[in-house]
Amino acid sequence: MRHTIIYLLILPVLMAVASSCDDGLINEEYETSVDGQPARVQGTLSGADTWAEGYTLALAGFESNSEYASIIRYISRSTSGDIDVVMSGIPASIASLELCVLNRIRQRIYTFAEVRREQFPTNADTIRFDFGRVRASMFEAIQGKVFTTTCANCHGASNRAAANLYLTEGRSYAALVGQPSQKVDGAHLVEPGDSAQSILHRALFTSLSREQQWHYDHTSEITDTRIQQMLDDWMEHGAQQ
Repeated sequence: MRHTIIYLLILPVLMAVASSCDDGLINEEYETSVDGQPARVQGTLSGADTWAEGYTLALAGFESNSEYASIIRYISRSTSGDIDVVMSGIPASIASLELCVLNRIRQRIYTFAEVRREQFPTNADTIRFDFGRVRASMFEAIQGKVFTTTCANCHGASNRAAANLYLTEGRSYAALVGQPSQKVDGAHLVEPGDSAQSILHRALFTSLSREQQWHYDHTSEITDTRIQQMLDDWMEHGAQQ
């Protein structure tokens, strides 16, 4: 299993040398504070290679009430296995360190694991961030951000699943990808490579459910344009698990 140890250095020349190595983690846009605390980040990662263009996995620090990363350690799509990273100089302004996915403008899309400021040591000791074993795939982000928190309320979290469609964790992928629709003849719930023809897209983002008089209008469920785009990008990118 791949094992990665990287020390982030303050001197720009040394940082440039470190970033040139093909070590799985890419050193970019990392802002350090001489007086900041070091952080040791450990865990086992998979799923990085499933993300579509425009999204990047990262170890990132966020200030309070901000969705934009202040410090970033990007994770390349080839990274898989054990990670053991020392990040030096975490500024006092950072409220949380997160294993997360960012969009092109460094905005948080989904967080897989985090350690918050109240868990940091109060002295100069190293911040410990052990995120365990995480499958940080595009589908897992969708499961956590969309299916589990929103769709599963009607689709399987209780004693029944509307339209016999289970969108609970562990069942949703098999229930959706390549599966024929019970509502629209000849269509699939998720058509890999074609979001526009997928019933998931048409149910959530078009007037389909209203026109066909389904139980209710599904367009009210996912209104955040970033999440809408992530769902479509996942389907267009092959709907990988």
